[in-house]
Parts: sequence; C-alpha cells; structure tokens
Amino acid sequence: MKNDAFLVNAARGPVVITEALIAALQNQEIAGAALDTVEGEAAIFDKDFQGRPIPNQNFNALHAMPNVMITPHIGFYTNMAIQNMVEISLNDVLAIIDGQPVQNEFK
Repeated sequence: MKNDAFLVNAARGPVVITEALIAALQNQEIAGAALDTVEGEAAIFDKDFQGRPIPNQNFNALHAMPNVMITPHIGFYTNMAIQNMVEISLNDVLAIIDGQPVQNEFK
C-alpha cells in the first residue's frame, strides 16, 4: 500500500494481521485505518470496561492512535438491515404459531 493509503476493514477481524497493521501505522507505511471489526472483538465489543482497562493490548494500541477510527462492528446497522431482521423474525414467529414450516430456521 502507498504510505498515504487508509485501510478500511468492515468484514472480519482476522482479515487484518493486527500486529502488522500497528507496525505499518507506527512506521508511517500507511496513513491510517478505519476498523469496524478487530481480531478478538468478541472479548471486547458489547462489554462494559468502564473503570478498568480493556484486556487487549493490540486494541489499546490502535485505539490510542490519532489516525485510527474503531467502531463496534456495526457496519451492517442500516435502516433496511434492521427492518429485514424484524420482518424475518416476525414472519418466522407467525409461521411457528400457525404450525407452518419456518423459512429461516437455523440448524
């Protein structure tokens, strides 16, 4: 990547080797990063760390950098996505109540 490039990851945390990203940022090999997901996010996101440190050294290093933006894996969170989740869930509940097969059954 060019040194004025920004890395954007809204896919999966393991897509990016976090240690390599940190090194590239520290060495100014890339300009910055926007991360909607990070390695080990299950132990970080949706947890309350108020008053205590986040137990992930790589996350803390990235979070401290002024050229890094981190969001809690909410890239999917659009009005249409939420509407679809609600409608699919309600349709499946109605199917169960009516004794019909569920279209979106998780097996």
